[in-house]
Amino acid sequence: MQRQIPCDGDVVALSFISLEYVRDGADDDSLAQIVADRHEAAAVDGLGTNMKSEEARLIERVACREAISMLIDHIDDVRPTRAIRVDGNRRIIVPLGYLCLDLLISMSIGESLIFDHEDVSEVRPEYWFPPDVLAQPEAGRVMARVKRAWVQAKAAGVLKFHYGYGYWRE
Repeated sequence: MQRQIPCDGDVVALSFISLEYVRDGADDDSLAQIVADRHEAAAVDGLGTNMKSEEARLIERVACREAISMLIDHIDDVRPTRAIRVDGNRRIIVPLGYLCLDLLISMSIGESLIFDHEDVSEVRPEYWFPPDVLAQPEAGRVMARVKRAWVQAKAAGVLKFHYGYGYWRE
């Protein structure tokens, strides 16, 4: 079976995935975790085949080398999604740009420039904004600054990603 090449519409379709990012001090959920969770919970049909969810298939299609530029292009996309940030009693809509950023960070590996060199589990601030960015007064400016950092890092060839079966540099 030939792998389907992602298109811009696939990136936009991420906005229909329901996801909660909870501000509770613990690690937030991520699109990459959805793939892992939904694989484990997938139903087994009569042939013993693991049935992947549509969401997991979409994320896998978008989380690939061919989609890196499209994901970066959408980092500053403020369109609302079904994803929310839960902060106490507040429920804040997460923009499409954050879902793209979440996926890019999930695919990045420790040697990538985006990570703090002292603690590779920490994303450097210039490459990240919170899922509730739209609640900030300067949301558009923050998202544009982060997008610019990713564009420059990609142009400089200092990003390194891993997903599926191999590593590649961008």
